[in-house]
Amino acid sequence: MSDHVEQIKDRLGIADVVGSYIPLERAGRNLKARCPFHNERTPSFVVSPDRGTFYCFGCGKKGDIFSFVQEYENLDFMGALKLLADKAGVTVTLGRSETNQHKKEGLQVLEKVTAFYQEQLKGHAAAKAYLTKRGVTDSTIEKWRIGAAPDTWRAAHDHLLAQGIGKEVLVRTGIIKQGDTGDYYDRFRNRVMFPIADATGNVVGFTGRILVPDEKSAKYVNSPETEYFNKSKLLFGYHLAKQSIRKHNFSILVEGQFDAIMAHQMGYTNTVATSGTALTDDQLTLLARASSRLVIALDADGAGFKASERAWQMALAKGMDVKIARLPQGKDPADMALENPTQWKEAIKQATHIIDFLADQVSVQKLSGRELARALHEMVVPYIVKLESSIEQAHFVERLAGRFGINKDAFWQEVATRAPGAPRVVDSRATQEYQQATQSVLDQLIGIVLWQQTLADATVSVADLVARITSIIGNDVWEVRMRTVDQDALLFASEALYATPELLLRACDELVARLTRATLVERRAQAKQLLVEAEASNDTHRQDELLTEIDTLTKALEQVDH
Repeated sequence: MSDHVEQIKDRLGIADVVGSYIPLERAGRNLKARCPFHNERTPSFVVSPDRGTFYCFGCGKKGDIFSFVQEYENLDFMGALKLLADKAGVTVTLGRSETNQHKKEGLQVLEKVTAFYQEQLKGHAAAKAYLTKRGVTDSTIEKWRIGAAPDTWRAAHDHLLAQGIGKEVLVRTGIIKQGDTGDYYDRFRNRVMFPIADATGNVVGFTGRILVPDEKSAKYVNSPETEYFNKSKLLFGYHLAKQSIRKHNFSILVEGQFDAIMAHQMGYTNTVATSGTALTDDQLTLLARASSRLVIALDADGAGFKASERAWQMALAKGMDVKIARLPQGKDPADMALENPTQWKEAIKQATHIIDFLADQVSVQKLSGRELARALHEMVVPYIVKLESSIEQAHFVERLAGRFGINKDAFWQEVATRAPGAPRVVDSRATQEYQQATQSVLDQLIGIVLWQQTLADATVSVADLVARITSIIGNDVWEVRMRTVDQDALLFASEALYATPELLLRACDELVARLTRATLVERRAQAKQLLVEAEASNDTHRQDELLTEIDTLTKALEQVDH
């Protein structure tokens, strides 16, 4: 195994591999880019050709060509090894070769039948007429490899057997099935065929849409569960959407294949579909790796709302930022693409955060008094509690309290009592939002310190810089972080990012200011939480102390922002 890895690394430079996925720009001997694994405005992702490694200050992702491909393509190590071996022209012989050959054979058959269905579409008048009626363009048909299954019992069966492919692999891949009499026949007949691919683009199954409806046949038929096709782990269109999801930093979730296809045709290439099945945790994990932001655009009917509800509950539990696109009653994305694409664009543009969406559902009922309190208790508060960020919780509590004319403190108490382990007091040095806001900045400062320590003519006074940092976060936090980071990676990344003395000095001031601001914001949020508790317990002396502290922190923040 190690021989294969070294052979591949000898033939593929990290700059070539990473550069085939994202644009890189020169930074001295190294290269930099905006990180493909999280959203950022300025480049903090550094590639070192000399070391054969990459590092991102923003999200902490690091590694070599294998770990990059694993993360970008959502593969395990063996998958990344195979992909890079193919690019490098290295033949990889692994243990369990029979198992690997077995799987490879099945994928080749699925690819062949995809091409067969594509070819059949050219002469299938009914399928072509259906696609034209739905507004599907030729380029969309080609992009999604849409095909047609002939209106005969054994077209795919006969075609593949004629190429020397055995019945066993056709059954195993779900292409054919055995009837009661023992004869084999095609699973899909007289249907428009939509190939379903895994995250790397390998076709693993199909959905067939009926062309001549009847009482006995389902409108849509999926491939059966196989070693290749597991619908609970797949999202239709993810292989075509993943790069766009990372680029735009949000995904759009729709219900059916046609909805995803037509959303892409309208330019929303960050759209995926659940293929008519309930959303699963595995599918959400796949989306969250590309972006933590999700827009749910399921049908506006009762079933669609129920599916949306389950989806947003699961997504919030994963810590994702969830918005809802309000579709017109009785319309799905495919309908809107054909009838009024502007309407779809507005629905996505005007998508509202799930908390605002639920508040709107309460608002239209025009309730007051106890009825309003009960509705908020049942429909809104449970989802505010699910928000991971206490700062975000505070934002919605204050806004909704003003909107509905309710006491903010009472609203906070309601949220606190619904939260696990309530009432909740958060350590200002341990909250997730504080750690996220400071870790990237702190790591960049550590990298600068480590780099400057190696230089005889350092641009920055290391002692002064460390003193500035520890005055903000304390010695304990500084020392713990210094012991836990990859110092070698941070050093090389800092050297690559700050190529000139002017750039370095400006970066130090900006990073210290950002660290200061993040700390002040966290301390103020904590003080506001403590104020709520002091008000609830009628501790007026404590209230006065906290109000003074909040005022002082607010003024300090204003000075930093200026």
